[in-house]
Amino acid sequence: MASLDSIQTKWIELFEDLSSDPKMKHRVASPFLSVSAFNARSILYVGKATRGRWGKTPCGSTREQIRRGREFTTKFLTNDAPRYNSGFWRFARKLSAEASKKWGLPTENAVQHIAWTNILKIGARKGNPHGLLRQRQEDLAVETLRCEIESARPKLIYFVTGDYDYDVIGKLIGDTKHRSWKKRQGMWWRLPADGLPAVLWTYHPQGKSKETLHKWLRMASELLPRGEATDRLDHT
Repeated sequence: MASLDSIQTKWIELFEDLSSDPKMKHRVASPFLSVSAFNARSILYVGKATRGRWGKTPCGSTREQIRRGREFTTKFLTNDAPRYNSGFWRFARKLSAEASKKWGLPTENAVQHIAWTNILKIGARKGNPHGLLRQRQEDLAVETLRCEIESARPKLIYFVTGDYDYDVIGKLIGDTKHRSWKKRQGMWWRLPADGLPAVLWTYHPQGKSKETLHKWLRMASELLPRGEATDRLDHT
């Protein structure tokens, strides 16, 4: 398994390659880099891609770009995510609170159980990546998610991506026909299998009804194992 450092080096190289392509350079935004140490967080919360610019345009050595990119993401997760007013982050806070409730833990911060990443790491300046910008990232996206799962060791992987880039999820799971999922009321889920923890897959929470969000949270709680978070938190 490749390290996060080597994986994120590949993302910077891909970003530089796309940025030098006359057909692509006006479409790509700065790369999103995962935090380097989020293995105490029990839920890997996966979005589509960051929209528009993410941090500053990368410059300097690859190592320096990785350091600053991680630092920017870490600061956002620590300082902004606990109060960021978007459907994505409001739901993340409810999800973290649901985990605390199940495990009988105090709420230390609003996203204490959330390890955040995205399917695609190079966003578009407008909207979500599509066409060639999406295709160029697909194989590396699968490799990266596997590395992030290995690093985070989550108890639940939760995709809030709907049918966006479902090919990446299929390749990650090892089920490109999506036959192994259980389905109900806009939710897809798998119990732990094939070396992966439980996986929940729903649409993006933005604009969804309270009833729908409640159903998703209840399913997430059901998929989270009991009594397994305490040891993880005690050893961080």
